[in-house]
Amino acid sequence: MPCRKIGPSHTSRLPLVPALFAAALLGGCGTVNDVGRSLGLVDEEPVAESGEPLFATVGGVTYTTQITVEGLDPEEAAEQQRLAEARAEKRAREEKEGAAGSVTGSQPQVDELADAPLDELFDSLSELRRLEDRPPPSLAALRRRGQGDVELFQKALRSRGYFDGEVRLRIDRDAEPPEAQITVRPGPRYKLAGWTVDWAAGQPPLVDAEKLTPKALGLPMGAAAEAAEVVAGERRLLTTLGANGYPFARQTGRRAVVDHDTRSMAVTVDIDSGPFTRFGDTSVEGLEDVLATVVEGKRPWQPGDTYDAGKIESYRADLLATGLFSSAVIETPETPPADGSMPVKLTVVEGPPRSIGAGVRYSTTVGPELRAFWEHRNLTGRGDKLRTELDISPVLQELDVNYKRPHPREDRFNFGTVKLINEDTDAFQQTGIETRFGQERALGDGWRGSLALAPEYKILDDEKGERTSYLLGVPVTLSRDASDSLLDPRRGYRISGEVIPYTGAIEGAAISFLRAELNGSIYVPLDELGRWVLAGRGRIGSVAGAATATLPADKRFYAGGGGSVRGYGYRMLGPLDGNGDPLGGRSVAEAGVELRMPVTQDISVVPFIEAGQISEEPWPDLSTNLRTGAGLGLRYYTPLGPFRFDVALPLDRRDADDPYQIYISLGQAF
Repeated sequence: MPCRKIGPSHTSRLPLVPALFAAALLGGCGTVNDVGRSLGLVDEEPVAESGEPLFATVGGVTYTTQITVEGLDPEEAAEQQRLAEARAEKRAREEKEGAAGSVTGSQPQVDELADAPLDELFDSLSELRRLEDRPPPSLAALRRRGQGDVELFQKALRSRGYFDGEVRLRIDRDAEPPEAQITVRPGPRYKLAGWTVDWAAGQPPLVDAEKLTPKALGLPMGAAAEAAEVVAGERRLLTTLGANGYPFARQTGRRAVVDHDTRSMAVTVDIDSGPFTRFGDTSVEGLEDVLATVVEGKRPWQPGDTYDAGKIESYRADLLATGLFSSAVIETPETPPADGSMPVKLTVVEGPPRSIGAGVRYSTTVGPELRAFWEHRNLTGRGDKLRTELDISPVLQELDVNYKRPHPREDRFNFGTVKLINEDTDAFQQTGIETRFGQERALGDGWRGSLALAPEYKILDDEKGERTSYLLGVPVTLSRDASDSLLDPRRGYRISGEVIPYTGAIEGAAISFLRAELNGSIYVPLDELGRWVLAGRGRIGSVAGAATATLPADKRFYAGGGGSVRGYGYRMLGPLDGNGDPLGGRSVAEAGVELRMPVTQDISVVPFIEAGQISEEPWPDLSTNLRTGAGLGLRYYTPLGPFRFDVALPLDRRDADDPYQIYISLGQAF
């Protein structure tokens, strides 16, 4: 027979380090070189005529260890390692997000060595290496120690899909001190040729079969027969069952068959799906100042819905995201309820309702900028938020008071904002008040939209002199954030658009116009781990219905600065007047790209190039007045986010432009 079957493993009983939990999966798998043959490769210990070991000593034997891996193609090994790192990140992410399928809350441990290169794996597992500072009493004992490594390495090879590997041990007695040499020849890597489920009830549960295929569970046929991937697929299977009404599903066994002729492995998993379950009643404990309607409104299910273990974790995450709770523990029974209705118990601990914070940033044109905030997240017990922000710099002093009141059950909230502004820049000066009152709500698939009324009053001083402006706007916004991080996105995209029709008067003269703006950014990881990131952004805007000279200066478009085209001064990229002050325009177009290149674990170098244009026409014309800036930045990654230091040069420099600009802040440029 070219193959033989392997019985179920019980990894928790194996006296091995955690890195070999997957190796134990295939520990009994038949190989061309079984354990006996492998041990036969070990040199015999020389003995004297008396039968005693020739090199036995009374004291300890000091030795060194050499572990060599032979026969791996360098390019193939590098590719395998790249894919292994990507899978390791995926599994770690699943572990972090995913023990939602566990009723008891227990989480399987992540195997930190499951994807390490073979040489690193063997070095970490080797008792010879680990015990070098504890010399054995004799060379015979040293050999026994090495034989333990031989068996351990063979299991590690099988866990990686190397079922035809050889492990040799040799004790070099002529070296000083003696050297324990282990040579590993992995041989060809076997492929996964089959993965099936044997259901305890004789038939699959009432779950869409497409969700239970090997491909859907991350086990494509033809991939390397790695134990860690097989185990991860089994966990995904249980998670899928837990999300579709079977939270008590459990694995009862596993059988693997290795075929040496085809160099492949087939696995059969025994699963007891348990009874179909629905959500029952939910009880809540620990509420003090927060009203019960807040936690009830966040609950993503109703009694009688099909049980979904994923909703349990998303419910908990949503509660913590409100900032109202420092802890949220959700408990469900460890055994199936008799009536198939799963009761849920939520215990919360309310966190401090208030917080205060501050931050600083710097650029050469604006100077230092201080930002501070005070926030109350539960003003009336309904999870309503009052936030006050103060922004102070040499050119801007702004006080922003914002109130949000969420709907108890729907993903929407009413809001009101009052902003006091005093701004003095080269473009214009303004003093006044802006307000906005409206509603924001979820629109599905991650999209959010808002509608508001925005009356404002300002005293403006621009190239036309001092003017008083009374305006009423009706802002309509639409946005979607599909990035993976607020301060350090590495994959995904963001897009936002705003259209505001305005009507009102400037110095008694009626005016109406429409202002529209679209912003977007995209983040493309260039490696599987997302360490190298190509990031791009764009911005386009237009004002219709009024000439540039008629428009209030603060409603025109400007470009240049740390959040725009770096290399040019704040708002300095567009047309200038005779004094070198920016005039703004009726349209804007900007684009930029940067490459975030890791140097160390905590530091990245970021070259970037950006371009933009401000035009007096209502639509951008990229054939004229397009200006470009470029530079180099450093990112130092902290627990709060990346610390940014950028130096940029204007490539189309005018007399009014400085030769360079420096930007310092927390978070990526976009």
